[in-house]
Amino acid sequence: MITKVVKSYKNIFICTAYNDLKYILFLISKVSDEENLIIVSNVESLYEFVLTIRDETYDVISIKSKVKSIYNPLQWCEEFCELANLRAFSKRQNNAKIYTISMYFDITSLFLSCHLHKENQLLLITSDCLYGEFAPIPHTLYTLFCKAFYNIPLRNFSTSTITAIGLDERFVRKNVANYFINNEEDISNAIQNKISIPCENSFILFIISKYEENILDPLLLKGLIQFFEIKYSNSSIVIKGHPREGEAEVFKDFEVIRIDAKVPVEFIDTTLCEAIIGVSSVALAYFANQNIKVYSFVEGINDKSTVELYKKYLIEHSRNINFLIKSEIDTSSMQFNNFF
Repeated sequence: MITKVVKSYKNIFICTAYNDLKYILFLISKVSDEENLIIVSNVESLYEFVLTIRDETYDVISIKSKVKSIYNPLQWCEEFCELANLRAFSKRQNNAKIYTISMYFDITSLFLSCHLHKENQLLLITSDCLYGEFAPIPHTLYTLFCKAFYNIPLRNFSTSTITAIGLDERFVRKNVANYFINNEEDISNAIQNKISIPCENSFILFIISKYEENILDPLLLKGLIQFFEIKYSNSSIVIKGHPREGEAEVFKDFEVIRIDAKVPVEFIDTTLCEAIIGVSSVALAYFANQNIKVYSFVEGINDKSTVELYKKYLIEHSRNINFLIKSEIDTSSMQFNNFF
């Protein structure tokens, strides 16, 4: 709990997503002799995972919003008390470097960043693989309410795929400095104790969530799995479910090795990996940038506008992803024609 943190830190890393962790551990490896703190915001499964790998180079705590339903006034009262705890923690930190990866989505971390920046240096971690276009759009009533309740400069933004709440761009320009990381390979190498896959030979990895399964053509999805099962007949099939959405149920019909959904994909040892197959996960871009053969089945989504949005999103993060073409899939024989 943040109320139990009484000391000050030299470096504080705000972590709001699984994808953040590899960058944070990479930066900690460079300042391992200093006082470091990771704050995991609103992702309990990620916090539990960090506890399992934590070493003496950093402390870790979790912060959580008390608001589960925006229509519950009691939860808003509890949230008000929690904000007082975050403000008190911020006042105890002076002359520290505050690292964050996102200026959007997670209001709890945005609130903390706004208060920490007053006596500390606020840094936004960026790299060629951390890219996104956020265009300001008119406020919603909910955003206006949050802006008043949290008393921080919030506004609405639109991305290629979704809308989001984030910090006003004027606040970011004035108070946030970019910290650019230019070598993704060094980031991967900084991850220690990667998880080995219990297979005798090589393996292929599927990263397909239950949500993605629901928006895919089920016949094509099953055919996709069967094709790769045949193509890599000497390799084991490994699946990694989404930490919140779970794994696709179609894999119940196949003999697979399961990886704990709480494990970030960057912690998987891919030394024996022949190929990685998924749909829209940004993890595909991470692996593609590591020179691993990566395939996306985003074309299997029935809605064309959704297909184009996800393809644009993935290409923004990597140009090394192979997109399987729906029109080149023969579902009668379960084979992919003219692609390989």
